[in-house]
Amino acid sequence: MKKRMNSNVNILTFILLVFCGLSFVELDAQKLMKNSFSSSGDSLGYTLAQPIDIGSRLELFVDNYLIERLVGNAEIQLHHPKPQEIAIVHDAPWEGAGSGYHSIFKDGDKYRMYYKAWQHPIGQHKEHGLWCSYAESEDGINWTKPNLGLYEFQGSKQNNIVFINGKMNGVDADGGHPAVFKDENPNVASDALYKAVLVLNPKDSEPRGLVVFKSSDGIQWSPLI
Repeated sequence: MKKRMNSNVNILTFILLVFCGLSFVELDAQKLMKNSFSSSGDSLGYTLAQPIDIGSRLELFVDNYLIERLVGNAEIQLHHPKPQEIAIVHDAPWEGAGSGYHSIFKDGDKYRMYYKAWQHPIGQHKEHGLWCSYAESEDGINWTKPNLGLYEFQGSKQNNIVFINGKMNGVDADGGHPAVFKDENPNVASDALYKAVLVLNPKDSEPRGLVVFKSSDGIQWSPLI
């Protein structure tokens, strides 16, 4: 009987220790939260422990992450887009209603744009393939489509097609949906200053994968192997 009693005491002691341990963990968590956040009547309900230095870059305030508090009549307001002038029209014969998936970035004094050139629905335009076209601008508003002379469309290379959906330098890839960017690494190789991530076209039952293309000028591309 005494032995059984000691066993029950040991079990009870174990339960108490576990409970106390969880309580200490909870108190530590509350202490950590208190050190990290503090409430205020004129705030958003919390204050960051350490300010985030955003430097001179522009930030889109979609939530309260970068805001310590709002005082007075200050508030977060969602502004609705306003119709303005048309910057670019995808009206070339190799473009169409399915054009989209734009990659746009500033490169020195120039803006570069890479976008899907496609006519939708494809069933009504059987000779229309899926490509990526290129445009550039000095101000991000007025865009030009240079004749690149890279790929043929209806017997002519006088177009701004920069990627195709098919074999490019021996790699069969979907060129219509690339993610294009300039590599800002100061040690980047001169022939890989620009990079594009493309989806490989599947072979038989093999799953799709990704392939990276490189370029020295953003126009002439080859697989990064």
